[in-house]
Amino acid sequence: MRTNVEKLADINRLVDEYKHEADQINRDQALLIWEVTPFPKLQEIVAAKDPYEKLWNTAWQFYTSFEQWMNGSFQGLNAEAISDEVCQSIDR
Repeated sequence: MRTNVEKLADINRLVDEYKHEADQINRDQALLIWEVTPFPKLQEIVAAKDPYEKLWNTAWQFYTSFEQWMNGSFQGLNAEAISDEVCQSIDR
């Protein structure tokens, strides 16, 4: 599970680099008064990646919190923080 989250973080870094490069190309094209390239494949990659990223990040967050919630000190639990965390997971 952790490796999937780490791989998605690597993919995010690459996508961010590609977006930056695409922005630079678009700026150069605009300066040369050329038609700006939309880079549709980059947008498709982002759209295809998002559901998996949400799934694995939510699963990892639950996995790392579960041990503390179920086996940790009951008095050490913060109900409000746990409620916020669960609501954020549901909203994803």
